[in-house]
Amino acid sequence: MKKTLTLVLLGVAIGWAQTPVNVERIAPDCSIYFTLSHANPSSVVYDNRQAACTTWTITYLSDTFAALSLQVNAAPDNVGVPGAFAIFPGVVVNGINPNVAVTQAATTLFGYMPWMRVDLTVGAVAGTVTGRLYGYRQPSVTLVPGISSGGALAIYSGCTNSLPFDTGVAVLKEIVPAVAGKLVRVCHISLSTSPAENVWISQSVGAACAGGTAALTGTYIGITGFALDLNGAMLTGVGKALCIEQSVAQATGGLISYSQY
Repeated sequence: MKKTLTLVLLGVAIGWAQTPVNVERIAPDCSIYFTLSHANPSSVVYDNRQAACTTWTITYLSDTFAALSLQVNAAPDNVGVPGAFAIFPGVVVNGINPNVAVTQAATTLFGYMPWMRVDLTVGAVAGTVTGRLYGYRQPSVTLVPGISSGGALAIYSGCTNSLPFDTGVAVLKEIVPAVAGKLVRVCHISLSTSPAENVWISQSVGAACAGGTAALTGTYIGITGFALDLNGAMLTGVGKALCIEQSVAQATGGLISYSQY
C-alpha cells in the first residue's frame, strides 16, 4: 500500500512538472507578404494611415541572386494616395536598410509613415526574394502568465526611462524634450500639487513646449494629484516634446516613466 501511494504521488508530481504552458501568439497589426523578382521588383503598397503601425520588421529569404538590395520604402500621403516612395525615414533599430544579404536577413525599424512598400534591386534576371514586412502599433510587448487561464497577456514593456520632475512656479513645464525623428511614449505619470487646480498633459506644436502646445489629455479639474498607468498608450507625435500644463502658477512635482523611439 505504501509503495503504491508513493508511485501515485510520483505520477502526480510528474504530471505537474509536465503541465503545458500556453503562450499567446501576438499577431501583427500590419503585414505585407511578398515574392519579388527582376520582373516584379515591388511589393503591394500598404495603407498605414489608419493602421498606424510604428514598429516594423522585415524578414526575407533570397534564392539564386548573387547580389541584391532589398529596401523598405515609404511615402507621404498625397490627398489619399501615396506620394513619391523613398527609403523609410525612421530609425533603424536592428540590422540595415537596405538589406544586401544574398541568403536571408532581418531588420527592425521604428517610425510612422502613411504608405509602406518593399522594393528589390537586382542585376541578374533569374531568382526570387520571398519574405514579409510586418508591423505593430507598439514598439514591444512582453508575455506574462495568465492568472486563471494559463494563457498569456500582452503588455507594453518598452519604457526604459524614469524621470522625476518639478514644474517650479510656472503654468507650463517641458517634461521630456523633443528629439528629432523620435516620439515619446508614456507608461506612467504621476504628480501632486496644492492647492487644487486644473492640470492637463500636452505636446509641443514645434520642437519645444514654449512655442505652443496641443493637448494630449482632457483637463483634470480641481485636483491635488493623479497617477496614470498608461501601459504605453499615450504618445506624442514624432519630434515633439511632452509638456505639463496647469491653471495656477505653483509648484507641481511628480514622476514619469517613458520611452523615446
